[in-house]
Formats: sequence, C-alpha cells, structure tokens
Amino acid sequence: ILVDANSARLYMMENGRVQDSMKVIVRKPDTPTPELKSVLQYETVNPYWHVTPDVAKAVIAPRVLQDGDAYLNHQGYQVVTAFSNDAQVLPADSVNWKAVAAGDAKVYVRQLPGPANSLGHFKFDIPNGDGIYLHDTPKKELFAQDKRDLSHGCVRLEDAQRLAKWLLGKDPPTDGKPEEHILIPQAVPITISYLDPRSQTQLAALQ
Repeated sequence: ILVDANSARLYMMENGRVQDSMKVIVRKPDTPTPELKSVLQYETVNPYWHVTPDVAKAVIAPRVLQDGDAYLNHQGYQVVTAFSNDAQVLPADSVNWKAVAAGDAKVYVRQLPGPANSLGHFKFDIPNGDGIYLHDTPKKELFAQDKRDLSHGCVRLEDAQRLAKWLLGKDPPTDGKPEEHILIPQAVPITISYLDPRSQTQLAALQ
C-alpha cells in the first residue's frame, strides 16, 4: 500500500503494478501526516473510536457541561476506565467535566460502533505509526472535495470495505462483535509519503 499525502490518494500495488486506488483524506497543513514505512497485519471490524485527550478537552467536556448526559448518549459515547478490552463503563457523573475542560483532569471516552462512529466500520492499525492509522468514515461527502487535507492526523478512506476485501482476498464481515480483529493472510507493507509530480506521473503509468 502506498499513500501519497500530496495528492491525497491511496494505491494498492501487486508485483510492481497498481491494482486499485482510491481517494483519502489526510491531516491538515499545520500538522502534516507523517511519512512512514510499516506493515499492516490485521484489520479491525466495528472499531471503537478512542477519543483523543485534546478532543475530550475541547469538544466532549464543553458539550457535556452544556447538554449533560444526553449529549453522550446521542453520540454513542461511553466513559470507561481505560482503552482496553477489559475496560469498565463508568457513570458520566463520576467525571469532573469542568476539570477535563480546563485540562486539569483526564478522561477516557470511547464511541460505540455504529453508523455514526467516526472510524466507520473498518480500522487498519499501523505498527509504530505514532498513533496514525487508516480508517473508514461516515462523512463520505468530503471526498468530493479536491483539497482533502481535513483530518486530525489519521488517513480516512473513500472505500474502506474495498481495501478490507483486497487485504483479505475475500469479502470482510460487516457485522459481529465490537473491535473484532481479523488477521490479514500475509502482512502487507505500507508507505506514507509525499510524492513530487514526476513520481505521481510514473505511478499513474503503472495502472
């Protein structure tokens, strides 16, 4: 897999040739998506979204202070003891949301799988990716934009199910338990880079 952050496009390659490609959304200019090389070993179906500390502080906490538990319930958010498989769900009123909004307290918030989940139906973890990964998104309308440097860091996929099928060699499950990890038959190398126009032209010739 090659992700060209300059053109906001992902390429699926086999034997030196491009087999398929799709649009992606990458990070905003002030915090660019990092260049990296790694391998994909599994894909996650029905992932939780583990809300980052900055989003919990800047978005979640102020909305809870304004709208109460109703906001968490409507968005499918849970307060948990940790981001782990054995995490326990906590009551929202056990959190000092004013302290979270002020940056004086930390809270673990996850979003349940479902149509509104920010990661969509599929997530593809990148080992040693500094928290960067590929994922689905419910906001498909954003792919109609020519300029797609809109994310907070990760790479959003135009058609995550198509990538999941290519990696597995068969149709992936679309239902099942939350956070279900499915091993890819063979680890697939992934590169995220910023290609110059000449390299983009050469890549197009391989399609």
